[in-house]
Amino acid sequence: MKILILDTIHGAGILADRYSEGNEVMCVDVYGTTPEEDLEKLRKKGYGVSRSVPPGNYDLVIMPGHCPDSFLEDVTYGRRIFFSEAVKEKIDDGRFRIEVTGVKGKTSSCYLMAHLLSAAGKKVYLHTSRGRGPWIDDKHRNKRKGEHCSDFSSDGSRRGLRCSDMRSVPGRFRKSGYRLHNQPSFRLRHSEEHQKSVGCQSGHFFRRY
Repeated sequence: MKILILDTIHGAGILADRYSEGNEVMCVDVYGTTPEEDLEKLRKKGYGVSRSVPPGNYDLVIMPGHCPDSFLEDVTYGRRIFFSEAVKEKIDDGRFRIEVTGVKGKTSSCYLMAHLLSAAGKKVYLHTSRGRGPWIDDKHRNKRKGEHCSDFSSDGSRRGLRCSDMRSVPGRFRKSGYRLHNQPSFRLRHSEEHQKSVGCQSGHFFRRY
């Protein structure tokens, strides 16, 4: 199967690793911003690499939701999916996930949904730009790498909270919990200027996967 994956600066290489078995994969640096050493790593894995979209017919096209359709003007394909859909295909742990993307207010939106879901009796685990951790007692108890566990409340304030070990937290949320992401897959964020340059309007998009 021939697979075209757009946007190496935003995770195409990670998806290529998941879809490469038995397939011919072409990764494209559509914005021309991926460092050459990163592209060389993809080439060494046996993937095709290009700075522009090679014309032709592909069985599958995988691209971020922010990429305009104009990138595919010279391409025909049997099926097209977005990055979030590709991630869904490769996740089989049974957890319910909500992805929030947009220009501004993603973390606030995650906190609002965490509050509502928690009030409905659901266990919630968040992965936002402020870190990742459970939502407990109407607060985001998160831990960044190399930091102590910290406490973010729904009003955005931060209070110090020492925690000896957060490694067991994710396991408690595996079967019945919700995971809220304030960024597209692979911890991606896009500036307002970039969103405008590719024709995206400011706003929020909620995806369940």
